[in-house]
Amino acid sequence: MSKLDRCWCLVASVLSLAIVLSSPATAQEGSEPTQLPPVEVTAQRLNEVVRAFVADVSEVHERGGQIARFDTRICPGVVNLPADIAQTLNDRIASAAHVAGRAVGGPGCVPNVLVIFTDDSDRLANELADAHPSAFSFYVSLNQNAESALTAFRAPGETVRVWYMARETTGIEQAFRIGRPRGTFEIRAPIGLYPNSGRLSAAHETVITRSLIIVDTSRLGPVNPHALGDYLAMISLARIDIHTSTAHLDTILNLLSDPDARPEGLSSWDKAYLQSLYSARANSASTGLHVREIANRMTRRVAQTQ
Repeated sequence: MSKLDRCWCLVASVLSLAIVLSSPATAQEGSEPTQLPPVEVTAQRLNEVVRAFVADVSEVHERGGQIARFDTRICPGVVNLPADIAQTLNDRIASAAHVAGRAVGGPGCVPNVLVIFTDDSDRLANELADAHPSAFSFYVSLNQNAESALTAFRAPGETVRVWYMARETTGIEQAFRIGRPRGTFEIRAPIGLYPNSGRLSAAHETVITRSLIIVDTSRLGPVNPHALGDYLAMISLARIDIHTSTAHLDTILNLLSDPDARPEGLSSWDKAYLQSLYSARANSASTGLHVREIANRMTRRVAQTQ
């Protein structure tokens, strides 16, 4: 039974108790019935819980306020682990990409989801940020809230840290062939805006181009590789605030926060989020509109699984 199901069971138990306490049969014969204060039971509706989850875990840095996602095929790459374990993690990320509706690159593809395992992530994170300004400072200059994200990426003591590279695209591109002495090659360039931009739709969309994840093996502790692969998939395919508390929900995002109750893999809740994110309109005009559409889609999917 999921945590959400247990919550609804608790509500039902309280309702039953309220009915028993307010029944005239509980009053002793010949005595005045005791007047009990009214019992008020409140429970958040499913769509409210879902909307709060989408708003809380989805990181938004750009002024356009869109919740970014990949618009290309996914190519995971895991380094600094034994080959068999790395392959397991790669397979789990690829499987989650299929759940989200994304194609997966074949052998030899250039990774756009890169997971690095190290026993000194504090040093590695800072060395990478210093050595590759084009991958860090450049994206900070484009995103209004990314300075704080870079500070968090560099901060010491983290078990997992993530850096997302994202860009805005108009969504309409034209292929051009360029002649060269040794042949031709094709480039793609934007040629215009979304034709239906307006009050509900923006003239652009924000897409993730690469996700970089660093995992500190000295802090990770024992963990199921399948569950770890699903956790890495969730935080790489969507731009997730990994520090948001989700303890009250059945989600793989709780993997590192509660060692005594670690999830075994992607829950129906997680799958619904990924499917809804990747099927929703990509060029929403505001964060609120994007959250609302993703949450509405996710609510329908979650309700179908209960």
